[in-house]
Amino acid sequence: MWKDRIKITKIDSNFISKNYPAIAQFDCRDDAINGIFKKHIKQIHSVSYAFIDSVSGKIISFVSLCSSAIQRQKDDSLHSLPAIELKLFGVDKNYQHEVMTYENKQVKFSEFTFMWVLAFINNVLKEYIGVEYLILFSVPQNNTLKFYEKMGMSYLTDDERVYNSDFSDGCVPMYLEL
Repeated sequence: MWKDRIKITKIDSNFISKNYPAIAQFDCRDDAINGIFKKHIKQIHSVSYAFIDSVSGKIISFVSLCSSAIQRQKDDSLHSLPAIELKLFGVDKNYQHEVMTYENKQVKFSEFTFMWVLAFINNVLKEYIGVEYLILFSVPQNNTLKFYEKMGMSYLTDDERVYNSDFSDGCVPMYLEL
C-alpha cells in the first residue's frame, strides 16, 4: 500500500529546518525548479507538500498549490472561473521512472503525485472553495507536455487566459475541468 511507502507532509519552516539535508539532495533535473524548491519555497505565495520515501527519508516529489482563475471571453464580457494552480511540481530524478502500486494499478511516482493533487482538490478544496479547474504552466519540453496530456490536461483556447504565474515565462498554460 502506498501509505506504507510515502509520507505526505506540508512544507513549512519546521519541515525545512528538520529536512534540510533531504531538500539539498533533491534534484528534478530542472535547475529553476530545484532552485525555487531549495531556496525560495516559502516565498512563492502557495502551499507546498513534500512526498517522502518512508524507507530512505528522501524527498520523492513536491507540489505547490495556490488559488487562481481562468478568464474566459464570452460575447462582450470576461468571466473568471475559479481554479487551483499547480504552481510547482517536481519529482526527484531517482524516482522519475520508478513504479509503484496505487489503486491496483502500476503508476510512476509522477503520476501518483499528480493523482494525489487531483484527489486533494476534489475531496478537500473543491467542497470548501468551489474550485472548478486545475491550471498549470508546463515547461515546454515535449515529454512534460505529453505527461500532462496523459493526465487529462488540455490547452487553453484563444478565448481563455490565465493570470501569468511568477514562473510562467516560456511555459504553456494548461487546464483540467474538475
